[in-house]
Amino acid sequence: MLTNYSELQTIIGEYLEQDDVINQIPTFIRLAESRFERELSVHWMDAIQEGFIETQTVDLPMGYLETVALFVSSTSPATRVQYYPKHLFFSMTRSSLSGTPRIYTVIGTKMYFAPDPTGVEPETYPYTLHFRQQIPKLTNNNTSNWLLDIAPDVYLYGSILEAQPFLSDDERLTVWTSMYERGKDSLVGLDSRAQFRPQTEMRRRAGYHDGSHTVRW
Repeated sequence: MLTNYSELQTIIGEYLEQDDVINQIPTFIRLAESRFERELSVHWMDAIQEGFIETQTVDLPMGYLETVALFVSSTSPATRVQYYPKHLFFSMTRSSLSGTPRIYTVIGTKMYFAPDPTGVEPETYPYTLHFRQQIPKLTNNNTSNWLLDIAPDVYLYGSILEAQPFLSDDERLTVWTSMYERGKDSLVGLDSRAQFRPQTEMRRRAGYHDGSHTVRW
């Protein structure tokens, strides 16, 4: 079985078959989690933060990795705020601009908005940030997460790959790499089906053509 942090460590040790690396297994797992966050962008990582833009800057949420979409909801319909790289953002920002923030950039742990709403009526703009967040780390207290539940093979082979400095002569490294990539590709495929199959179902329920006329139900 591979359902929790303890079982993952045990199985990694069995695969590595080297007693001198047993104490390093938690490090291999943590390094693998960092790799996952750089290489994966799937809907299980999605999160929402809602708040208010009152000055030019707003703190990014804890665990933020990347923005999916950002809206200011004080208008109807909501206004999508467009991202600009910082070198373009500041070249386009002028003190004479006012009104609903329409563009933003990210610097460090903050979002910067323009127009700057500071001191301008209505001064407060509600926003909704849809973002991708870090994967909850496995620990002795947090023994499982969505990735271990859905793709334990990705965790297993990803962690084994992080043991490479201890396995430089291991002929199985090619196998581990192949198994990790296969598991990751399968997870990305599952993510794609989960996001787009409901749209296909919606179109199917809306109606289909039987060759002579459209049938709806």
